[in-house]
Amino acid sequence: MENFFLSCKECIKETPLSIYGCFYLGPFNNSQSLTVANALRRTLLSEIPGIGVLHLEIDGVAHEYTTVKGLRESVLDVLLNFKQIVLKKANKISLNKPLYGYLSVRGPGIIRASDLRLPPSIQCVDPNQYIATLNEDGKIVLKFTIVESKNKSLKPFFEKNSDLSLLKKRSEEITVGAVNTNKKIEIKNTSLTSFFKDKSPKNALFVDPLFNPIHKVNYTIQPYGPLKENKENQIVIIELWTNGSLYPREALYLGLTKLKNLFFKLDEMKLIHSLMVEANFKDKQNYTKMLRNVEHDYTHFKNTKKRSTKKDLYPEMVFKLQNLENENIENPKISQSSTMVIPTSIPFVQVKDNTGIEDLFLPYRIYNCLKKNHLSSIEDLIQYSPKQLLELPGFGNYCLIILEENLKKKGLHLNLNETMK
Repeated sequence: MENFFLSCKECIKETPLSIYGCFYLGPFNNSQSLTVANALRRTLLSEIPGIGVLHLEIDGVAHEYTTVKGLRESVLDVLLNFKQIVLKKANKISLNKPLYGYLSVRGPGIIRASDLRLPPSIQCVDPNQYIATLNEDGKIVLKFTIVESKNKSLKPFFEKNSDLSLLKKRSEEITVGAVNTNKKIEIKNTSLTSFFKDKSPKNALFVDPLFNPIHKVNYTIQPYGPLKENKENQIVIIELWTNGSLYPREALYLGLTKLKNLFFKLDEMKLIHSLMVEANFKDKQNYTKMLRNVEHDYTHFKNTKKRSTKKDLYPEMVFKLQNLENENIENPKISQSSTMVIPTSIPFVQVKDNTGIEDLFLPYRIYNCLKKNHLSSIEDLIQYSPKQLLELPGFGNYCLIILEENLKKKGLHLNLNETMK
């Protein structure tokens, strides 16, 4: 990708809450353009963070179905209007903790987004955005919480505690006219100073915000030049629409940065693995041993499925004799006092099985040498002594060590007698 480019075709501000951008990205190979375009589109629609109003508290309102005196809209309509308010940050610093905004208005009049008292680092994209209308005797006092997050579902408190008993109690309290006549709900109107200073949400109304600043993303793949001259002959055309809090160019750079950081973590993991391998195999002898133990022949691959079906050819009595012999070597005093007679050598085990030597998973050189000398089964192989095997052409000391180790894994050993049975 020597001639790789990223250029902006056009960027148009359609409305205060909609900015359109079109970009050229490429060139790519035929097998790469669709992969890059799809990954970038999914990243833009899910990984770009934004800010919004999470929930708000209205003075004198206990739930969404309360009627506010002097307010023309219902509380649900106010929540939907707050959901449509688009906010943006004045700087690039991310919000580590929630911020709070306030609103205190007396009627008559129309409440717009410009009436909100926002923190210094937060701005409203469209100040003329409509919120509600107050009559002459109307008054509304509320505070709202501003958070930064990705486009994910933030469940409110009453959805987390979705017990049937709680729902039954709420349905009993909320009947006709939002308040049951048998049970009265007392709502205390606090002063403005105490209401704004209290940070703990008591009657929080969840807004269900949409944090992602990108509304829609489309991509188109087009050819770029003749195929004979350029193998990288496809470009990706990215079209995206934002809500005005983020310019399309910034959103595209953020999406590309997210993808780059994701693949950089995978490459960093591969680098850590290679450093661990180099640290473990600094010694050349250990490295060569590891390479010798790995079989790259077809017989190893062919017989992997047979490993679980093979029977253990080593009798239990030989295990007991071998353990007793080891105890005799380590503690000779025990053998003198014991009346049990322990043999000094492991007896030869006669195996009546035509299991092939492929089951030993030997390297190809040793396997080929034994096959040429007509040793095709384990039963024939263990009839030979180590001295007799060393007399075979092409069979050396290294081959004998590997063979004895593989036989030991099966619980077998070569014939220790000099004569063949």
